Order: sequence, then C-alpha cells, then structure tokens
Amino acid sequence: MRDESGVSNNDQFRLEQAALLLGRAAHLYDKYEAGRKVPFNIFSTLHGERDEVNLHSRFLYALLNYQKSLDAPRQNLTKFLRHVAKKDFDQSGIEVNRERDNIDILITNAVKQAVVIENKIGAGDQPQQLQRYHDRLRKRGFDDISLLYLTLDGYDPSEDSVGTLCYQSISYRDDLPPWLEGCQKRAYNEPALRESIAQYLQLVRKLTGTDFSEAYMKDLEELCLQGDNLTLIHDLNEAAIRVRILLLKKLYGEIDSSLTELISKKPADKDRERKLSEETMEGYVRRTKGNMYYGLFYPFGSGDAQIGVEFGSDIVFGVRYAKEKDAAKYSRLKEALKNVNGGKSNPWWPWYRCTDGGLDLRNPTPENLEFVSKLLSDEEARKKYVEEIPHRLKPVWDAGEDL
Repeated sequence: MRDESGVSNNDQFRLEQAALLLGRAAHLYDKYEAGRKVPFNIFSTLHGERDEVNLHSRFLYALLNYQKSLDAPRQNLTKFLRHVAKKDFDQSGIEVNRERDNIDILITNAVKQAVVIENKIGAGDQPQQLQRYHDRLRKRGFDDISLLYLTLDGYDPSEDSVGTLCYQSISYRDDLPPWLEGCQKRAYNEPALRESIAQYLQLVRKLTGTDFSEAYMKDLEELCLQGDNLTLIHDLNEAAIRVRILLLKKLYGEIDSSLTELISKKPADKDRERKLSEETMEGYVRRTKGNMYYGLFYPFGSGDAQIGVEFGSDIVFGVRYAKEKDAAKYSRLKEALKNVNGGKSNPWWPWYRCTDGGLDLRNPTPENLEFVSKLLSDEEARKKYVEEIPHRLKPVWDAGEDL
C-alpha cells in the first residue's frame, strides 16, 4: 500500500529506520568528534591546504631527496620506490628533481630508468600531459619509465592525458600515510623534521577525510553491523551522491547565467548541452573514468586560450593555456593579466584563483559536505558564492579583449 505521497509502507518503514540510524550516528559524532580541538598545523597556516605545487610537491620532494649527511643513503627515497612505486630501481647516479620539464617530481638514475610522479589535488589534466612527459624522457634516452599518478583517493587520469601508456594510480589516502609514518620513525633523532612530518601527515588525513579518532570509528563499525544497517547505509550513500549531483547542476546553470549577464560578449560554451546532461554530471561526481574534471570554458582573445571555471578538488577559475603549447603566447597572456588583483599562475593557467571555502564534489571532506548542505538549503549563500566568480572574471575578460 502507498500513502497519499506515493510512498509505500515498506519504503516508509525504511525511511524511519534510516532516520533512526542517522540519529544514532549523530549521537556518536557528538560523543567523540563534536568540539574536538583542531590541532595547530603549520602547513595549513602558511599555505593553501590543497596547493599541490608550493606545498605538497615541494614537501614530498624534500622528503624524497633528504639525506642525514652528504654521503648517507636516501632512505626515504629507497622505501618510496620499493613500497609505493613498487619499482626495482637501480641506485647508481640517482637524482630527484622537482618541476623539471614541468614534471612535478622526477626520479632518474644512471642506467636510464625514470619515475614520473604527477601530483593532482586541484588542477585538471592537460591534453596528452602524461604522454608528452613520457615522450620527452624517451628522447633523452630513458627506456624504463614508470608513471605514478598521485591523487587524494587514487582515481585514474583522463584517457586524453595518458593515451595508451601504462601507469600506476597512487593515493594520499592509502599509499602515502604508511610511507610518511616510516619517514617519521627514521627522523627519531631530528625533532624538527619529525614534527614537520607529523603535521604534514595530519594534513593529509584531513584532506582525505581519515582524521577521525579510533574510538569513534570502532563504534561506527559496530553500528554498521547491527540489523540491516549496511543496506540502509548503501541507500544513504546513494542519496548523498544524488545531492551532490543536484548541487553541481544548480552551480553550473547559475554560474553560466551569471557570466552571460555580466560579460555580454561572452560566447556560449560549445559543449553546454552535453555537460548539462544527467549522464555527464553523474559520471563526474561518481568519478567514472574519463570524467575527472568538469567545467565551463569559453574562447578568450583571438586564439585558442580559454576563460572558464573548472570543478575539481576545488573550483578554479581564470584563463587556461598550457605554457608548453606556446611559451611566448603564455607569457603574453600572463603579462596582460598581471595587474588583475588576486590571481596566481601555474604552467597551465596564466591567471587563476580559487573560490573561497573550497568545494570538492567528487571526494568531499566533512567540511565540504557541510558546505554542500548550506549551498543547497540557503539560496542567498549560493547566490553570493556563484556571483563571486563572474565578478572576479570580468576584469580578466576586459584585460584580454585585445589579445
């Protein structure tokens, strides 16, 4: 039987059971996590927590390249190659480089082996990015090349980036913590280094949503095993995914409309209909292969640069043009936009910035999910969030009209 709203008696019963389950989970959260003091973290204080270039790649490079003395072995590097890269790597003439040929971290040796670490937290893949890195190394004589694709949760690179190459996906969530704990133990007699690694590990767990207390997790596990709670949790997880898809659809439409209103000469996103489809949005949020990033992009200037908004582990907006595609044109774009306030640059974006608050709809942290709830329930908050983007992009558009 169904009630006036069309809900069957069985569905109504499951809704009531799910509400009870959520209530018990909330009680455990209040008991263990609510009000828990957030420990001081030097990395969060001095850098953007998701800054993959200036924070994460730089610190990981420092750990990989670290030696207790000039003639001492790089133990952190050896353990990484063995246990994370799972690579039989000759130690003769070994070198670690950062940002060489735009490669985040590159490990090479005298017998022409190479390990490429592509670090992805906020930025999207570039066309044929990993394929280009591989081809450059082959031209330099390297014939044993391993590609490591490092992300928060171990998702795969886009097919356009990697082509037909073999690669290994590794994650901050599963692969880095054991290695970092080993680095920390090896620094037992170096307090400054040991504490730095401890604070970085704390940040990694925060970014991957794994920084809960053991007691809280143990009680939640026991709750999951009672009755048919696991089935209810499956249903709740599915509902949570659909909520994130709903927010993505609202944000996409409202950002596009707001940009059109503020920048009257803006051409349409040629791929708008496909991006607005349920299939595309669902593929992005569910992290299906080939749907790693999602965004709105419009022609910028007279060439093939684009102005746009990209959804990844954060919402990034600005002008996208790869430096390696045409270094001279990249430099002209960067120079033309240097006086626009609040922007940064990297090898793929001559000018960009991120929205305030951070929003990851694919691999959300608890803070992200709180923000998702706020943006869906509070239209004024969502309007304010959306309107920041076109207002920040308008002077960028104006500065580039003559390019």
